[in-house]
Amino acid sequence: MTPVSKPSTAARTLYPADPAILRASLSSLFLPTQPLVSSVNLRALIVPHDAWQYMGTISALSYAQLSPHPNQHIVFIAPAVHSHISTLITDTHTSWTTPLGRIRHRMMQTPTTLIQPDDRPFLKETSIDVQLPFLQYHTTTPSISSFLFPQTSTHITEIVSYFVAHFPQSIFIVCSNLSSHEMNESVISTDQTTIHSILFGDMDYFAQKHPPVTNPLGIQFLLQLSAGCGLKPQLLTYDSTFISEEKVFRGYVGVGFVD
Repeated sequence: MTPVSKPSTAARTLYPADPAILRASLSSLFLPTQPLVSSVNLRALIVPHDAWQYMGTISALSYAQLSPHPNQHIVFIAPAVHSHISTLITDTHTSWTTPLGRIRHRMMQTPTTLIQPDDRPFLKETSIDVQLPFLQYHTTTPSISSFLFPQTSTHITEIVSYFVAHFPQSIFIVCSNLSSHEMNESVISTDQTTIHSILFGDMDYFAQKHPPVTNPLGIQFLLQLSAGCGLKPQLLTYDSTFISEEKVFRGYVGVGFVD
């Protein structure tokens, strides 16, 4: 039987599990941030997913663009890094838990062949879990929905149409890291092309084989949504960091989409 609340898969490994230490870490990360876009007009974000020691400053600045009292529902779109999936997956828990408390999770109510309910992959994945304390700390914590995207799909138009119809007035948060390489110069050069493709809506770049991002379908979804709804992307922040465990450099970006 599915438990009522999904436990965190990221606490202690990717961010502090102690609530007091976690709040102190968030306070430090948010302290230097400032609004760069109108929170009233913000409709979507691209944020990284990794251990906080690497992506924390990028994520804090990105989440600082949200209104502290958002009325919109938040829809997370993340890659399946540790699970093999061939279709979109959604979670069926009624809430998700972090050291800061529970967040109400809205289950998908309308059946579709494009999206399958399956809790099992979410018990392995961390890409959404690492986002939630940022949301809890900065906002009054609206309800969320969570989806894992495969790497590719031939139904991108139908996927966008489904989300537009069933999540009106929602804010979409696409979780994706950029490139990884042993040389920092290679990461920066590749990421410059990737960021340019995001800002200019080049969907073909992310439809190529092995694009240098962890969530190519999620970014394609967001670019098609942006084109259809007239959203304008704005680069918020970018950085590359050395990942000591993997001995590579990795790029992280924050992008806001406003109407």
